[in-house]
Amino acid sequence: MNRRKNIYIYVGVMDAFLLSSLFHFAYDFLGRPPFLAGFFPISESIWEHMKLPFYSLFLVNLIPWCEFVKKLSVRDRFVLAAFQSEISMLIIFGGYYGLKSGFGREGIWIDLGLLFTGMLIALIASAYITEDSVHLPNYGKWYFLGKWVLTFWLFWIFSFVVPNYPIFR
Repeated sequence: MNRRKNIYIYVGVMDAFLLSSLFHFAYDFLGRPPFLAGFFPISESIWEHMKLPFYSLFLVNLIPWCEFVKKLSVRDRFVLAAFQSEISMLIIFGGYYGLKSGFGREGIWIDLGLLFTGMLIALIASAYITEDSVHLPNYGKWYFLGKWVLTFWLFWIFSFVVPNYPIFR
């Protein structure tokens, strides 16, 4: 892997992790305004914590902060953000319920470890499928773009209309 991809991976995961940490407390810090409920966690449910990698990885990819990101089109940046958020959310979701249900383990260090690991694996995986553009067929790109938009709206909807399932509690 070349130098610009390594910078993207290591600095990107640190930036995304820092943003996620700030986002975790932003809703309460800003006075709990309803219009921010779709962006920041409003409860301690696993669903609400999925917003952390979703938005932080989006910002890491949208802002052209390094050579790797600058060479990508805006569409490819969205595709990468969607791809990365899907991977990281699956790792967080699966790890949380796997460790809690299978081994009776849970806690802040496990949550932070899953968040960091999920984002790191997502950035590494996306660096492998990318050169100067995202190497996915068009239907793959449209899938990830559609998935990103759907997830965005679901975060907003389920922030106000909370279903009575364990993932939302």
